[in-house]
Amino acid sequence: MLSVLILTDFSNNSWAALNYAIGVFSSTQANYHLLHINEEDDDEESSTIKTTKETKLLQKKLERNFPEIVNQITILTNKGNFIEIVREHVKANQIDFICMGTKGLHQQQNSILGSHAASVITRVKCPVFVIPEKAKIKVPQQVLLPTDFNSLYQYKALKSLLKIGKIHQTLLNVLYVFKKPHKFSELQERHRNVLRMYLQEIKHQFIFQRNKTLEHAVQAVIEATECSLIAMPARHLNLFQHILFEPETEKINYPETIPFLVLHANS
Repeated sequence: MLSVLILTDFSNNSWAALNYAIGVFSSTQANYHLLHINEEDDDEESSTIKTTKETKLLQKKLERNFPEIVNQITILTNKGNFIEIVREHVKANQIDFICMGTKGLHQQQNSILGSHAASVITRVKCPVFVIPEKAKIKVPQQVLLPTDFNSLYQYKALKSLLKIGKIHQTLLNVLYVFKKPHKFSELQERHRNVLRMYLQEIKHQFIFQRNKTLEHAVQAVIEATECSLIAMPARHLNLFQHILFEPETEKINYPETIPFLVLHANS
């Protein structure tokens, strides 16, 4: 049985993340741990009162919307350092996936990622679904995996992606973007062959696209296919920065609507 940790601050975005997680794993057995964290600098009395009230409302909302699986959902609350508590729960509950919204109640509206989301995906060694509030709740029939083949993929990091592929018979589109025609280096060719070997377990194809930027190429592929999820290893920081943290705003809207799966080799 899968174990899914869903981080909530009781915002609409965290509710969207919960809906997405339940939708993705509805065809398999899963336990869902909803975790709310009051941070150390929060006023203890007021935050406790608010958390108690919001938790009761959330429990009733879960009973109304998910009566058939409400017994598989546990609401947890903690106070302390945000990242340390997330790590503790990942270890204690043997979490397979984390799911959270891109932004919470107190994040800047013009930012793509909130500070908590950015911290979790870079500092917690567990696969993370990052869900925009406007994302459609749908099973990922096609997934996009951008790569430059300059780094060797670890099989452990790909295991979560392979798991999703097997559950939903997903087609994985591996995207390589180039500005000018060129041959792969020996290193790139070797890495591509290793990746091809790892992906034998699921349906996949390689897409080679000429485009001026990675962000534009991703946008073009999403518009031309049915890709509804973008996967990205957290360790590939050069690609990761471009595609998630610093996308160009002109004609680039995928960060607002397409969920991300950030891959980690679980520790």
